[in-house]
Amino acid sequence: MFVDKRQLIDMHESEFEKWERMLASLSPAQITDPSLADGLSVKNVIAHLKAWQARTIARLEGALQGHTPHFPQWPVELAEEESNDAVDRANAWILATQRDRPWRRTPGVAHGLFVLS
Repeated sequence: MFVDKRQLIDMHESEFEKWERMLASLSPAQITDPSLADGLSVKNVIAHLKAWQARTIARLEGALQGHTPHFPQWPVELAEEESNDAVDRANAWILATQRDRPWRRTPGVAHGLFVLS
């Protein structure tokens, strides 16, 4: 099946709307309850996805603009070929910096995550 740019954007927007509906259906207590694997909450998972999404966006922008990616500043150095140890340290840093932030202050809450610009 061939998918053109408009179809791809429409598919993406449809999935984003499902994501928005799912988040809207959850109470703040459900979003922040650490009941997922490893004691994580929905909020923690969203913060994790947003942090890694920022690296992906940097790669895409670098490729489109013909330069090396300008990655977000993290205290963990990650090479292009990311080792499991470095990824584990980055994930621990993301969790440590986001775990106690209130839900409304978590970067990527709903609109910032998975948005095409």
